[in-house]
Amino acid sequence: MSPFKLTLLRWGFSLPFAVMGVYMSLAARRVLLKKLEWRRRGILAEGEIVDFKAETPTNEPAGHPLFAPVVAFTAQDGETIRFTSARSLRPNPYVVGQRVRVRYLSGDPDGADLEAVTGAWWPLAALVVMIAVAFTVAALPFILPPPDPSP
Repeated sequence: MSPFKLTLLRWGFSLPFAVMGVYMSLAARRVLLKKLEWRRRGILAEGEIVDFKAETPTNEPAGHPLFAPVVAFTAQDGETIRFTSARSLRPNPYVVGQRVRVRYLSGDPDGADLEAVTGAWWPLAALVVMIAVAFTVAALPFILPPPDPSP
């Protein structure tokens, strides 16, 4: 195989992984900035679980729903806010009437969520691992020696 074709193949293999790594890096930046904003400006409040919303993932067979807690809390301005958490779980670790910590941004109490969700760093950690894998795979054709053309 000619050196030009080999270089073209290497770039053709590496480019999609590099693009994916860049995209995930931008996503990780957004997640990090959001987490830092929640930490810096987030207001903690005590809420109460008032209900559960059953959600069935599209990949799962019917009859195996996940449960997202519906939480009510009182914001600093005295307004009672009710929201459904972004985290759905099965089995459900919560019970109706349970007191939970809620975090929200002062200008957006409707965007509140459980502190366990807003404080979780695992999504960012997972993105960082996927970024490292994508960039490593993208670099492999340039790190490894070219294949030996002789049989």
